[in-house]
Amino acid sequence: MWIAISGGLSTLSLVIVAAFNRAQRLVHNLANARHQIEVQLMRRHELIPNLVSLVQGAMEQERAVIDEIVQARVQAVSALSAGAGSPESDRAEDKLTSALRALMPMIEAYPHLSSLENIASLQEEIASTENRIAFARQHYNDTAAALNLAKDQFPASFFLRNAERAEYWQVPEGADIVPSARLAVGARVA
Repeated sequence: MWIAISGGLSTLSLVIVAAFNRAQRLVHNLANARHQIEVQLMRRHELIPNLVSLVQGAMEQERAVIDEIVQARVQAVSALSAGAGSPESDRAEDKLTSALRALMPMIEAYPHLSSLENIASLQEEIASTENRIAFARQHYNDTAAALNLAKDQFPASFFLRNAERAEYWQVPEGADIVPSARLAVGARVA
C-alpha cells in the first residue's frame, strides 16, 4: 500500500513539475517571439538608409516620398524602444510600411535604377525582411495562442494565474498588399 501511495505521489509530483516547467517555457517563448519581431524590424530599419541613399540622387522630383521614408524610419526606430507590439510602435511601423510600398513602384519608373545591382539587391533584402517580419509575427501569435490555451487548462492555469493573457499581433491596415517581388529583379509591373 505504501508503495502505491509513494508511486502516486511521485507521479503527481512529476505532473506538477512538468506543468510548471511548461508554463514557464510558454511565458519565456512569448517574450522571445516578441523580441524576434523587434530583431526583424531593426533589420528593416538598417536597410532603409542604404536604399534611400542609392535612389535619392536619381529621384529628386520624388523627394517628398524619400523624406517621408526617412521620417517614418526615425519614428519607427524611436517607437521600437516602447517595445514591438506597443500601439506607438505599431503605428510607426505601419507608416513605414506604407512609405516603403509607395517607393517601390517609383523605383521601377526609373529604368536605370531598376537595373542597378545594388538597388535590386536591396529591394530583395527588404522583401526578404518583410517576409521575416511576417513569419516572426505569425510565430508570436502561435506562441500567444499556446500561452492563452495553457491559461485555460489545468494544471498549467494554476502556475499561470498571475500571467496576463497574451494579446495577438494585429494585422496592420494594408498588409494584404505585398511589395512586388518582380521589382527586385527589375521586371515591369502592369
